[in-house]
Amino acid sequence: MAAIFSFKCASVHPRAHHQRPFIVLEESGHPLAVDDHQGISVQRAQEIAEAAMHGSA
Repeated sequence: MAAIFSFKCASVHPRAHHQRPFIVLEESGHPLAVDDHQGISVQRAQEIAEAAMHGSA
């Protein structure tokens, strides 16, 4: 799972009222950075969530 965190954060934008910050990832070939910049399908989001919750096969 460590490979998921191998991308760089370009900037962090704090938000009001204790909301989570808005994070912009640096463009790269990392699959999560690509999904962040180009959009992600519901199916792909489900695959990521299932792998994170249950481990990838």
